[in-house]
Amino acid sequence: MTEHTANSPVIRLPWAGKLIRMEQTEEELALLWKLSADNMRTGQNTNVRTSVLNLIISAPDIESAQHASKLLRDLSSMHLARVTILILDNSEDAPSNVSTWVTLRCFSVLSDLMRHCFEQTTVLASGSAVRSIANIIQPLLKPELPVYLWWIGDPPSDETIFTSLVALSNRVIVDSTSFFNPEQDIYTLASRCERRSFPQSYQCSAPRRLAFSTPRLGIGCGYNQQRT
Repeated sequence: MTEHTANSPVIRLPWAGKLIRMEQTEEELALLWKLSADNMRTGQNTNVRTSVLNLIISAPDIESAQHASKLLRDLSSMHLARVTILILDNSEDAPSNVSTWVTLRCFSVLSDLMRHCFEQTTVLASGSAVRSIANIIQPLLKPELPVYLWWIGDPPSDETIFTSLVALSNRVIVDSTSFFNPEQDIYTLASRCERRSFPQSYQCSAPRRLAFSTPRLGIGCGYNQQRT
């Protein structure tokens, strides 16, 4: 697995923010918060920074990831702390590579004098790096907060990818709107959830509507205990 380098093809994702090396994530986010705070003082506004949950969004392509990023505006009232958008390129001929972008998302709350902000990290993984994506992104998560996984697209052919992300998560949300075979795909994902060795309080049901204000959602899997 390699990170984006000067010799790698440059992928431009303006909506995802600044292209960085993954190890620079915390440093770059801290700088963005500082710049945002300075702007707030200049404008005499209030910048609301809350920490309630981590949200991982797993998308099969850039278009799906960008669409999910746009929907985050509707979720701003949930006080997201950090969003990690994963773009998993499973192309057979794709080189093993990881590219990372960071940005700070801010939306007005009640009026223009108060804004809610959260961190967004976008990770594009390709080739063999996709199989290791759970280990790659784990350092990006705020450890003291619960993790929600929002899976977009059909179940992957490689079960390891899905189950490794599920193992990081306290709750799993599956968007079934794009399933090629909804009934079979929901059953497949539910079976993969149930085969995992979760605490006794873990439960998985399908179909089910969950709290996110997105179109029809498929299965919801979650447990109440803290991850170990």
